[in-house]
Amino acid sequence: GNPDLDPPRTIQYEVGYSHDLFNRIELSATGYYKDITDEYNQIRMYPQDGKEYRVNINNQYEDIRGIELMADMRYGRFVSGFASLDYMIRSRGRWGYDRLYEDPNRAPREINAGVTQPVARPVFKLNVDLHTPSEFGPQFAGIFPLADFNINLLYTWRRGEVFTWNPQGIPYVEDNIRWRIFASVKHCSANGILSRFSTST
Repeated sequence: GNPDLDPPRTIQYEVGYSHDLFNRIELSATGYYKDITDEYNQIRMYPQDGKEYRVNINNQYEDIRGIELMADMRYGRFVSGFASLDYMIRSRGRWGYDRLYEDPNRAPREINAGVTQPVARPVFKLNVDLHTPSEFGPQFAGIFPLADFNINLLYTWRRGEVFTWNPQGIPYVEDNIRWRIFASVKHCSANGILSRFSTST
């Protein structure tokens, strides 16, 4: 623990524009910028007894900017949903040391103070909701079998995040590996006279 930690701070600016299309679809574009300072990061401390301790300190910052585009159709007799694309670019940096030694014969290891290369990580989401109105279709014994039927799915595609793999502790090696692309379909549901179900793949 470190009782001297300061809380991280984010200053965000955002500007956007939205437009109604055919009184059914809202088109919007939003640009944003985030300045994040005093983020936590772990450093290693080595006392004379040979043990290793990890301590959080405020020595990291981030610069995030991007644009989000969205088409949103909230109301429809049979179909509603939205599609969005968030194109975010992030860079970050640190300062100070990441390894400190109590042994006066060992010098602390300095962190690469340079800002990382900007990394783009777009996220695409598509939501489709298919439904039928109340009292829709043929009626049998006072029941509308095809009424109030709903199928909903949410598809998400996200570019893999970068991270650092440096087991040998080589100085200045950062963000050298990227996770695989993430894609999923979630919250598929159907209801009405049918039993409800839920799947996630």
